[in-house]
Amino acid sequence: MKPIQIFFYGNYLDYRLEITFYQRLKQKTPIKWIDISLRPDLLKIINKSTQEAQKTLFALDQNETLYEGLDAFCLIWETIQWLSWIPKLVRLPLVYQSCWIVYTISANMRFRLYRLRKKNHQND
Repeated sequence: MKPIQIFFYGNYLDYRLEITFYQRLKQKTPIKWIDISLRPDLLKIINKSTQEAQKTLFALDQNETLYEGLDAFCLIWETIQWLSWIPKLVRLPLVYQSCWIVYTISANMRFRLYRLRKKNHQND
């Protein structure tokens, strides 16, 4: 069975912790976890830049359909038996839009904070 590919930016502590949690769970579909902070060259698979991948999570399903952000997380949750109900809930009208807004705002804030911290460390 061809694995799902998840492209995440491992320099973000919250992503790293969440991905580690998912990696420990039994999955119905195999997942290949790709930390693009370690392997930015693999972004060519999805034709995204490092900066784009720092802003959001990307995933390729077994048919090589590209998902991003909330939809990429839904793909992960679908593969984990006891979390597979979450995408059904998230995809309900209004729930999806609300979750998408929250995810997008938090992802943008995480990206900006990371860039600010990185800039401050370079100035030290």
